[in-house]
Amino acid sequence: MRHRSGRRQRQPATTGHPALDYVTREQFDFNLNTVFEYGLQRILDGIEAHHRALGLTPSR
Repeated sequence: MRHRSGRRQRQPATTGHPALDYVTREQFDFNLNTVFEYGLQRILDGIEAHHRALGLTPSR
C-alpha cells in the first residue's frame, strides 16, 4: 500500500455495492495499525457472539 499511495487508479462511478462505492469515493485510512485493529476487533466480536450462542459466556 505504501508504494501505491498517491497513485489511485480510475474506478467506475458506481459498483452496485454501496460500501465499496463509499470506500472508493472517500478518503480511507490505510494505516496498517488501524486496519489490523479493526479486523482483530471484528474477529473477537465474532468469537464472543459464537460463545454467547453456545451459552459459554454471559451476555453483556
